[in-house]
Amino acid sequence: MFGLLRAFLGAQVVSAQVSRVRREAHLALVKTALGIVAAVLALVAVGFFTAAGHLSLERALGPVTASLIVGGVYLVIALIVWAVMATRDSRPQLPAETPDLAATARTTLFSIGQSVGDAARSIDPKAIANAGGRKLARTVGPLTLASIAIVAGYLAARRIDR
Repeated sequence: MFGLLRAFLGAQVVSAQVSRVRREAHLALVKTALGIVAAVLALVAVGFFTAAGHLSLERALGPVTASLIVGGVYLVIALIVWAVMATRDSRPQLPAETPDLAATARTTLFSIGQSVGDAARSIDPKAIANAGGRKLARTVGPLTLASIAIVAGYLAARRIDR
């Protein structure tokens, strides 16, 4: 009965995790959509600020000088962004010992896998199932065993239908 209870609680935990992941994905999608809307609105604002600045400079300095100033400001901004991008692109060099560390990790994981495989091959699933069934029959009454069998059959039938 405890195994069935554990399976039921496990299904509840998985269901809760799935709903949490769906909720977080929905929130991420909403945040992304709002970020895109904010970026478009910021670009529209930059366009209006540029037009207003150009009109002000045009009245004060003339159309050619105003266009040169606005173009120069955007060129300086582009150069600053490019310089920041160029400095962030440099990646630190990995130490020379990395291949040795990777080889050591590979051999360690391989030996652990061999040990687990050897241990799994030595297990007799029928003997474990028989021992578990005998212990369950001794500790649980016939009505509980019948209800476990009904629920297990129902769950197996649902799994087959999928």
